[in-house]
Amino acid sequence: MYIVWLFPVLLLGLTALTLSSKRTSLRTNLNFFKSIALPLTFLLPWVALLYFRIADLWIYSCQGMLAAVLLLTRTEVESDEAWFKGAVSYLLGMLFLDLSLHPATALPFLITTQVAQTITASSFIVALFLLFGLPPLQLGVIDLGAEKSGNVHIALSLLARFTTGFVILITITQSRWMDLIAPLQNFVIGMLFLGIALTRLVLKLQSSVHRTLSYLVSSLVLSVIVKILYPDFGEITLCLITILMIPFYIYLNQKPPEENAQGDLLNWTMFRLHHPRPALHFLRWMRIFLYAESIFAFGLAIVLFVGMQWIVGFAALFSSLSSFAVNRDKRAFLSYEKAAA
Repeated sequence: MYIVWLFPVLLLGLTALTLSSKRTSLRTNLNFFKSIALPLTFLLPWVALLYFRIADLWIYSCQGMLAAVLLLTRTEVESDEAWFKGAVSYLLGMLFLDLSLHPATALPFLITTQVAQTITASSFIVALFLLFGLPPLQLGVIDLGAEKSGNVHIALSLLARFTTGFVILITITQSRWMDLIAPLQNFVIGMLFLGIALTRLVLKLQSSVHRTLSYLVSSLVLSVIVKILYPDFGEITLCLITILMIPFYIYLNQKPPEENAQGDLLNWTMFRLHHPRPALHFLRWMRIFLYAESIFAFGLAIVLFVGMQWIVGFAALFSSLSSFAVNRDKRAFLSYEKAAA
């Protein structure tokens, strides 16, 4: 349960990162009230966890947290369409998550155990695809995470998914949720690995720096896979991936040039033009991150092969090769890195 205390520490660290922004135009996007209310809103599930031992209440607190965050950032998000799609994705994701936790309560008739297991597993997969932004259900969360305002982007892209992952992992630990998923566990893990692989394959097609980063944050779903396979290591995986995301936001925290105060981070071309050295460091850290992810997934694949779990092992191997292949694609990040150099 150490993640219970790591969670507010990471939250305060990321909040401090947004408040120390060098981009004064972005720092004023949130007024004083919202700057204080936003990090406090993310603490709602943590408070619910400390004082209550009811899994349903944790899920409801996460739903309330997401609703409050979306309302607080409504006027700061540039695109109304992105905000609406993101709100729908989070709403549907939480509804499917609740359906997965209680498959029988949503139906007006009795169901067999096999049907309940199928509903639980399929709803769990759909919920994670929606909440973490995995293809082909990624557009709502990814578009919302493409917001260019520094503090709003961290809130909608990283903190929302980190907090949701936190609630899911704790709920898995403290409830009998996985008992229904157990017969279809390999199917769930295989689909999540497939989602990560597809995320990496579309990563190289992104022209927006923030949208690229939003896709990278989808790696948080790896913590759920680890939690299912090795329950003692899911929480530390979530925290570690979140910590590895911090350098990306540090490299994006650059003072905009006076002649282009709004468009220096519009896309990769402008980022390399106005901030060549931070862009180079960003790309190199992204390569390191993707290589680490590839090695991690490859290690899981080896362990799964040794355990004779062939289908899940091949899914993990496909995810590993996807991260590796994108990293070695000269038409993607290598060309960006040369231009930045």
